[in-house]
Amino acid sequence: MNSTTKAEDLLHLAAILQRHYVSTPRFNVFTVLHKPTDEVRLHSRFIAALLNPQTHELGVELLKCFIDQVRIPDFSLKGVRVVTEQQRIDILVTNTKRQAILIENKLFAADQENQLVTYYQSLRAQGYKEVHVVFLSLDGRPPASHSLGHLEQLGTSSDMPGTYQTAAYAECLRPWLAKCVEKSVLHPSLRESIVQYHDLITQLTGQDMDTHHLDTLADTLLEGDNLLAAHDIRLAFDEALIRLQAKIWIELRETISGISAEMDQQLDSQHSTCGNVQEQCRVFMQSYKRRSPNRETVGLYYKLPNLQNAFIAAEAEINSIYLGIKCSNESTEYKPLCQLLDKEGAMASRNHLWPGYAYIPQDLNLRNPSIQSLRTLTDDAQLKSYVQAMADEMLRLWHLSSGLKVDANVY
Repeated sequence: MNSTTKAEDLLHLAAILQRHYVSTPRFNVFTVLHKPTDEVRLHSRFIAALLNPQTHELGVELLKCFIDQVRIPDFSLKGVRVVTEQQRIDILVTNTKRQAILIENKLFAADQENQLVTYYQSLRAQGYKEVHVVFLSLDGRPPASHSLGHLEQLGTSSDMPGTYQTAAYAECLRPWLAKCVEKSVLHPSLRESIVQYHDLITQLTGQDMDTHHLDTLADTLLEGDNLLAAHDIRLAFDEALIRLQAKIWIELRETISGISAEMDQQLDSQHSTCGNVQEQCRVFMQSYKRRSPNRETVGLYYKLPNLQNAFIAAEAEINSIYLGIKCSNESTEYKPLCQLLDKEGAMASRNHLWPGYAYIPQDLNLRNPSIQSLRTLTDDAQLKSYVQAMADEMLRLWHLSSGLKVDANVY
């Protein structure tokens, strides 16, 4: 039997098992009340609530488990205080010994200039003797160098006390949450909340396969030379994701072209994903796989008329796509764009490169998709609806801001 036939047989078996083990999604209060990728109002708040000894019956037990999980040495649990969004820090844990744990929680948002360095220096200036920095992200990526600065040197000298580390939702949060479930077994309401949050993290990290399903497939792969065929399938799977992503950009451009000739004429073809779209998506995915500090980007950028440095943009970053108005804060056009968006209540999120941005209406992890994400990507009707929603939002921003004019002498 040749490798192609073997691979086809394995795919056929996988499809049968997928249909056999498919299950109705469980009710999840987190996804009902918030978007699954809401960093601040969902993830940071709930993680902080578990860490905070004042919000549940287990006192410092869950915090102690987290400290053990991230291996922070000799952190005192005396007089512990846990807060969110204080001094713009996502989660801050402090104690009476003037030690601090700074947790920067990143799902999809871009890193800001000097962000971590500024937080660290601020806490040190307030008299904290040790500051432990934990950069928590969906995939364990390191922060951008312009955010991290010199913090990699934490703990290497007496004038920089503390530690620095990256942590992933899959490898750090999931095992910690599993320990939290064990600890809360006698407290049903707390335990069920943690279980539901664990389910959400499992889905976000693309690890939402039924255990029996996984075991059956793994046992099958270990038979004969099936593993060799599986290797080929894995390579082909990565290539298929690249082609699906390319399809999104091609269809988005065509959709915008069909609904607004004026906007289409302003496409910045030099920086947009045009031409050999598949190859550009391939380079983009490879740069993230290598965790290169200077990662490639893919996206579409439509220059706003009357402005020189501002674009209506859709751009892939980390594990999702976000869209909005892109303009560096070094430009005189940045401030009036922020003022316009604030006045209209158009977008709540911004950073030094985006006066306003939002994640796409349906959040998709393009690097490590969940079963639900794959269903969306491979269903033509769902994908078309997804692309249309992106195009409609970009056109709305275009109409909102295309009339803006900026007098350089004013700003």
